[in-house]
Amino acid sequence: MGGWDILVVALIGLAFYVWGVRSAWRNPTLLEAERELGTTPAGADSEDDERAKADARV
Repeated sequence: MGGWDILVVALIGLAFYVWGVRSAWRNPTLLEAERELGTTPAGADSEDDERAKADARV
């Protein structure tokens, strides 16, 4: 039965996608855009906001 290679590649791709979404760099521009749209991603809080602003000032 063939197709195992495709399955392995798909699973690795899915793992990289999940890793990339979870480790996204939060920056002040992104936070401002989220405020304008009125959306807040799950798990985001004011601590993330302040940390991103502090990182941008450095």
